Amino acid sequence: MNKFRFVTVGGSVSTGSTPLIDMLREYTELKVVDGEFRPGDYLYELAANFYKGVRVNTATFNELKRHAVNYGDRPTLPLAVYYKILIRLPGPVVKILNRHVSDMSRLMLAKRGYEKRVPGYKAATGMLFERLADLDSRLDKLSREQRTTVLTDCFEQYFETVSASYVEKNSGQIPVYDQMVNPHNLYSKPGEMIMARLLPTVAIIVVTRDVRDQYCDIIRKGKKRYHHLEPAERVDRYINEYNRRYDDMHRQLKDLPENVLHVRFEDLIFHYQDTKKRVEEFLGIQE
Repeated sequence: MNKFRFVTVGGSVSTGSTPLIDMLREYTELKVVDGEFRPGDYLYELAANFYKGVRVNTATFNELKRHAVNYGDRPTLPLAVYYKILIRLPGPVVKILNRHVSDMSRLMLAKRGYEKRVPGYKAATGMLFERLADLDSRLDKLSREQRTTVLTDCFEQYFETVSASYVEKNSGQIPVYDQMVNPHNLYSKPGEMIMARLLPTVAIIVVTRDVRDQYCDIIRKGKKRYHHLEPAERVDRYINEYNRRYDDMHRQLKDLPENVLHVRFEDLIFHYQDTKKRVEEFLGIQE
């Protein structure tokens, strides 16, 4: 019997979450949404603040809403040409790219925009933000338990609406999203796992990988713009970007909520059958 209504697989850059997604495609009980689903960065920033009872100013709220609703849209032609030229230039241009990483992400995702893969995505996301705006207006009157209940209901209805356009009605399949909740969203603050608490019906699988192997893979594939830097700068940039994040993540991976499973990439490769069984038991699915 299935334990969850939704599944998300998440990992940092080059941690090997894709092989796990490919494995989950083989189960008739699951339905994998094609491509990565990454509007969460903007949604979860609001959720974390509301969970703590912190209001968000109107300008910030509208900016987060704009990014989330339009995420995956194709940028204008001049902007696309501009970045395609910049990305091929070495040296100081990296600093320019770093200042526009958000637009770069949108450019990369434009080839598989969400509205095409998941019809109704924009309408569902806009509706979610309307509910979050209503919550923001009465935040001071609610306890943490009440805020948690409202947020959980908001997200569950959102995922249900988004999934309805992708999973056949009454099929009984559980939608699987790649990167809907990645480690950065899940472990945003040391000692807190806010999104796991707010998404009790979502199975969150976190994939990690030996950081040395991850670094080599990033360089080999030319990801994160490290390939434009000198070797010493590459290592320094990598350490500064990932060190604190991994320290926090691995500390919290020792004591996980019931809806979070940790899978090591190396176990998926070298201990495939045992790891596969762990995933099946966690999700409540059959081989």
